[in-house]
Amino acid sequence: MTRSRHRRLFSTAMLLAVPVALCTLTHTTAQPPRRPAINTANTAQSATHNAVVAPALVGKLTAPYQIAIDGKPLRELLGQIATAADFNLWIDRNVDPDQLVSLPAGQKTVFGSLVEASGASNADVVAVGNVVLVGQRQRIEQLAGAILTLQREHPTAANAAEKKMVAEAEIRWPEATTPAEALRIVSGQPAGELPHDHWPAVAWRDISPQVATLLVTSHFDLMPPTDDTVATNSGARKTLGQTRAVRPAELANRPDTPDFVATQLVPLASPPVLTLRYPSGTDADAIRLAATTADPRAAMSQSRDRSASGTIELSGSPAAHVAAISAMLTRATPRGQTTVDIDNVRFTLNVPRALAQDVLIQLAAAAGRKLQVSEQAATIVRRPITFNAEDQSLRQIVKTVTDAIGANAVWSDEKLTISPSP
Repeated sequence: MTRSRHRRLFSTAMLLAVPVALCTLTHTTAQPPRRPAINTANTAQSATHNAVVAPALVGKLTAPYQIAIDGKPLRELLGQIATAADFNLWIDRNVDPDQLVSLPAGQKTVFGSLVEASGASNADVVAVGNVVLVGQRQRIEQLAGAILTLQREHPTAANAAEKKMVAEAEIRWPEATTPAEALRIVSGQPAGELPHDHWPAVAWRDISPQVATLLVTSHFDLMPPTDDTVATNSGARKTLGQTRAVRPAELANRPDTPDFVATQLVPLASPPVLTLRYPSGTDADAIRLAATTADPRAAMSQSRDRSASGTIELSGSPAAHVAAISAMLTRATPRGQTTVDIDNVRFTLNVPRALAQDVLIQLAAAAGRKLQVSEQAATIVRRPITFNAEDQSLRQIVKTVTDAIGANAVWSDEKLTISPSP
């Protein structure tokens, strides 16, 4: 079956409120091609507030997301959410990946689900540019500040060819890759020694090699030197052979590949104060309060740039900006779900084994409805089911599920109600 006719519904065009990889639900009608993610390496000098978080990523993180999880390892859960919602994820190597996480069923946003899940390991979550960071607060503050500084110093690609290269590049490495191997992959050259470890597989899209390098080295509180760190950082530097300024490894043989320069790593650091733009409006007070609570010296003011209407400027430490971003994403109004014609749009569903309740949550979300289970049906929806449905409507698939557990489904424009069969 071709990709254009068989598409997973875990896309951002219609983000499902899923119980995370319980089954594979595919749409069997023609779909438009996936739009490339928006590359927004903007800065405080930009006319918009997109320097902080890419608008496409904001949309993904503020989309509604229903989830019911009982005892799933943290890294597995976060990775599955990232795959479902289609965003780049970085997890601090000091976060326990095997911490079991349980999340109650209920309507959340994607960002809310990430925050609630990560809290089980006392980890924080923030989005910066085109990546979501999960880790200990101090490290993600430093890393977020370094990424924001990099975006400020390199607001746009140098030319059209470079813009196209960044948008199309995918940085990936396989399971059990060592840190030194990962650094070689993102930099394009052999790297020196880093502490030995075996990392899970990674696939990042629309991330510049400079940011990817930061994501690798920050695990060890290290970073490539910038002009500021060369001038002010007196710490010992660790030589890592050659690294490339702007190209990932798979593009090494292209004729426009830049020259290689010797580089070293210095301790991870970020400027004490950054000035960036955020959206103004009803959430401005909450953003200000979060920022000043994290950093009492932080200050917010109206932008003097007439081209930056609808934005406010926040000057503060990386801690202030992490708090401001979290407040912005937490308070953002969830993007509405698109309702689907439950009788005419066709799907294929493969359920090897799952609780009926979890499958019904996914099906209701695919239809743009909320799932409501009556008190009398609370027990029967916990029954496990296994089935395959080929090229059927959502109404037909739901009936297959309810028939298997002895329940009845009633559809409305807003919800799917499950009750025991008469």
